[in-house]
Amino acid sequence: MRKIEGYIVPIITPFTKDNKVDYEGYARNMEYLINEGIDGICVQGSFGEGMILNAEERQEIYKLAVKVAAGRCTVIGGASACTTEEAVQNAKWAKEAGCDGILVVQPPYIQPSMDEMFDFYKAISDSVDIPILVYNNPNKSAAKNFTPAMCARLKTLKNVVAYKEASPNFYDLEENIRLNADENFNIICGKEFWALPAMLLGAKGCFGLIPLILGNDAIKMVEYAKAGEWDKAAQVQAVDDAPVVGVAQLGDYLGYTPGNGKEGDDHIQFIQPGEGDEGVAAAQPLAFQQLLVAGVAVYDGYAGKLGADLPAPLRVAFDDLDLNACPAQLAGQVVAHPAAAAQKDVAGPAGQ
Repeated sequence: MRKIEGYIVPIITPFTKDNKVDYEGYARNMEYLINEGIDGICVQGSFGEGMILNAEERQEIYKLAVKVAAGRCTVIGGASACTTEEAVQNAKWAKEAGCDGILVVQPPYIQPSMDEMFDFYKAISDSVDIPILVYNNPNKSAAKNFTPAMCARLKTLKNVVAYKEASPNFYDLEENIRLNADENFNIICGKEFWALPAMLLGAKGCFGLIPLILGNDAIKMVEYAKAGEWDKAAQVQAVDDAPVVGVAQLGDYLGYTPGNGKEGDDHIQFIQPGEGDEGVAAAQPLAFQQLLVAGVAVYDGYAGKLGADLPAPLRVAFDDLDLNACPAQLAGQVVAHPAAAAQKDVAGPAGQ
């Protein structure tokens, strides 16, 4: 059994203009990540819009991911759902497709008690023999935040093998590592800008989308951390934080709002270029380099620091921008800025 650890990307689900899953684009994104050295790929998570995919789409994506990975990285199937019955069915499909494990977050909208949440995960564990990564993310659900004590309860379930912590409180992450992590149970950091301190404390990896943009330049942070080369890992984290925090200030990673993909094209369709494509897929409202420029500018405007080690193409003059504007408005200003246009010769991920 593959362990759930390392750098794991909750890959987006790209759509065509007629709201169909772009399976070819999906495969290209996966190939890029695998070639860059990613440890794991999670399909149909929050950024993969699993909650709004239909039954056929969910099954096809599980199958495609396992086929493309071909044993080269861990494949985690997002199995989250509003009901226990749906979550169990998703878990069965993921297992049938050959996924290495499943990710299950608290159900959205409803507000179950902790006992009911335990029963929810127990039903999944009892119904499907597949490793389960419990995902604590109260910001994406209506359930209360799971405490380290709740994690300890869930850890007793036979198929629960790891825990993704995305509590807004770093103390929860720290305490879960101290109290619950062991050689058979990994704690995974759910916020990539906390990845380095989390791994220093004993977390076995992190989730994050930045490898889809920066490739191995981001992945090597976890590689350095696993090797105990903390100074090198810190340098990588410092560079990664600018686009991570900046883009998060725009509203969500990659300017991408989960739930909009099937409803319109007002989000980033980040797809690795295929043969004959120029740069990132033309369907994107924003180009790859413009996105990073926007992210760095917003980060600089809000946090007041621009990493000295940032690659030159990511720097932008924005003295004339209105930094009091909301993140979305600021992003629009940056994209329209002459300095952003100057980035057109910068190679995207596939050109690195």
